[in-house]
Amino acid sequence: MIVKELDPFQSEDKLAKSGRAAEEQMAFYLKRFFATDSDVLVLNGVRLEEDGDAAQIDHLLIHSYGLTIVESKSVHGKIQIKDDGQWIRWFGANQSKGIASPLTQARLQERFFRKALGIAAKNPGFFDKLQIDTCIAISDSGVILWPKSGPVDNVCKADQIADKVIESNVSRARQMQEPVLSAENRKKIAAFLLAKNKPLIKQTLAPAVEQASPVDEEASPVLDTVSG
Repeated sequence: MIVKELDPFQSEDKLAKSGRAAEEQMAFYLKRFFATDSDVLVLNGVRLEEDGDAAQIDHLLIHSYGLTIVESKSVHGKIQIKDDGQWIRWFGANQSKGIASPLTQARLQERFFRKALGIAAKNPGFFDKLQIDTCIAISDSGVILWPKSGPVDNVCKADQIADKVIESNVSRARQMQEPVLSAENRKKIAAFLLAKNKPLIKQTLAPAVEQASPVDEEASPVLDTVSG
């Protein structure tokens, strides 16, 4: 179920526009896979502020086994991942530029959101242990140059992300792992994040999206009853 669409976007910066296009592409794929799936709640573009700091997740999936963070990367040429963890963006045949590791970025976002959820809950230890997966989605037009050691876990093309999430949850079910988030808890987390979302560009019209549950905009919900 699509709980939240992307927030409004406004920029004349070429790189920012490319990044937005990658996010829209990923949001399209997630809608195709999960729009009618009530077991998976999808929030596109969630930005939280806490203690003077802020973090934004391009896409967040809430499912029975925890959360999945998806970081979209716009790549029109080639992106190289080296064996030592470096990421290099190639422009043409001879020009290249190092970039910050999206995997590290996603892990930092995961820590920020885990802390924010824990602060809001009367049971913060629950979120300390909650499984949060991170995935890097490379746009369709990009080519991934893998390190000599082979493909990197949780890095793939945008159109493969949904399958990876589904396969991961199916594997956990086959291993007899117990679901950790009930349908009620998934809705509570989604409602909390909707209420706490702080987009950089203010919404002028309410988006026509289906929310997981009613949200009181005057008072953000507290996750005091979320538990395993």
